[in-house]
Amino acid sequence: MAQLNWISKRSKHRRLNGFTMLESLVAITILSVLVWLGSAVYSNVLKSEDPMVFHQALLEVDRCHQRLTTEKEVEDKLFEYGSYTIKQEIEVYKNKHSNGLYKVTYSVADNYSNELYTENHLMIFLENAE
Repeated sequence: MAQLNWISKRSKHRRLNGFTMLESLVAITILSVLVWLGSAVYSNVLKSEDPMVFHQALLEVDRCHQRLTTEKEVEDKLFEYGSYTIKQEIEVYKNKHSNGLYKVTYSVADNYSNELYTENHLMIFLENAE
């Protein structure tokens, strides 16, 4: 009888080890998924700062356009804003007899000269009309 009790205790012990091994595998899997999810969220938070600067650069484009309408300077300019470059190009619209109508183009580019945004306006500069 004593020998049977020892065998039954031994088999329970082995079953307990196997169950503990399965629990460890599940726990490691869950922890791995949580670490991956945390690093994905962290990298997205780091990347989310760039759009903020980009939208601020777009606001700077609006300020440049407002400045152009008040100052009426008909010349190409280059503005630096954060990690972006804003280029203002002014050219005569359609033909030379357009009665002071100019096409103003604003281009926003990043440090790698990739054009990210372009905005076009038509403006009349009466003092420069032919």
